[in-house]
Amino acid sequence: MFKESNSLNNDVEKESKTERNIEEMEQELVDLCARYDNPIAFYRHGSKVPEGIPPLRNFAGETGDEKYKELLSTLEESFIEYLHSPIFTDSFHQDHASRRRWQDQSGGGSVKEMLESDLYEYYKSNCLNANYWLLVSVLQQFYKDPDFQYPKELIDGLDRVFAESVQDIPKTEDYNQFTDEEKIACIPKIESVMKKILAEITIESKN
Repeated sequence: MFKESNSLNNDVEKESKTERNIEEMEQELVDLCARYDNPIAFYRHGSKVPEGIPPLRNFAGETGDEKYKELLSTLEESFIEYLHSPIFTDSFHQDHASRRRWQDQSGGGSVKEMLESDLYEYYKSNCLNANYWLLVSVLQQFYKDPDFQYPKELIDGLDRVFAESVQDIPKTEDYNQFTDEEKIACIPKIESVMKKILAEITIESKN
C-alpha cells in the first residue's frame, strides 16, 4: 500500500514545538494521508478548546475523599475535548481490518511513528472513533457502582439523563457496522448526551 519505505518525518520539515494552527494541521493531515493512500475528507473542522473548564459541583454528603471525583474530572475533560474535535472520513469506511493494517504498516513505520506527536493526537481525535466517546457507556454502566459511592443527587441526575437518552447511545458492535453517514448522524445525539452529563456534574452548567 505504501510506495515509500521512509518515515513521513523524512518528508515533512520539522516544525517548532509551538502549537500549530488547527487549519494548518488539518491541511497537513489531509496531504499526508493522501500521500500514503488513505485520503480523508473533513465533515466538521475542529475548534480550539477554551482555556479553563468549569469546576465540578459539590454534592450533598461529600467528605472530600470521593473516588468518583477523579472519574468525573476525566469525563469532563474528555467530553469538552470531544465537543471541539473534528469529524472526518477516510478511504476504509467499514473495513476496520484494513484501517488497522494501514495504521500499523511496516513500510515506513506505524502512523504514530510517522506523524509528529500533535498531529497524531489530532488524527486520533476524530469524533467517529468509537473509542473516543465510549466513556459515556462506561459511566452508564458504572455510575451506580457502590465502590465509588456516588452521591444520591448525582445518581438521580444521571438517571434522568440516561432515561431520556438511552436510545441515543449506540452499542459499539452496532456502531462499528454503520456506514460513514450513519456514524455522522449519531454524533449530534452523542454530543447531546455529553452536554446533559456536563450539566449534571459541573457548577457553571447548573447556574
